[in-house]
Amino acid sequence: MKRLTHLIGYLFTATWLVGLFFKMMHLPGATMLLYASGIGFVCIFIPLLIVYRYKQITKQTFSERMKWIMGVVTVSLFFVASWMQLYHLEGEALVLAISFLFLVVGFLPFFFFRLYKKSLNP
Repeated sequence: MKRLTHLIGYLFTATWLVGLFFKMMHLPGATMLLYASGIGFVCIFIPLLIVYRYKQITKQTFSERMKWIMGVVTVSLFFVASWMQLYHLEGEALVLAISFLFLVVGFLPFFFFRLYKKSLNP
C-alpha cells in the first residue's frame, strides 16, 4: 500500500510538472495534462494517502488523527482553489477562503496542541 501510494503520488506530480512545462512552452496537450494530473492528485492520491496514513495512526490519539484529516482537507481545498484560479473558474475565492478557514480553525489548533503535548513529554 505504501509503495502504491508513493508511486501514484510521484506519477501525478510528474505529470503535473510536465503539463506545467508544456503550458510554459505553449505546447499542445498542456491543458489536458494539467487537468488529468490535478484531478488524479486530488481524487486518487489524496484519498489513498488518507487511507494509508489513517491505518497507521488508528492507535494514536484523536488529536493526531484530526490533525492529519484537517491537513489533508486543507491541502486539497487549496489545490482546488489554485487550479480554479489558474483556469479562471468562478468560485475560487470562496474555495480559497474555506481552505484558509480549515487551516486556521481545523489544522493549526490540532497541530499546535500536539506540539504542546510533545513538549510536556520529551
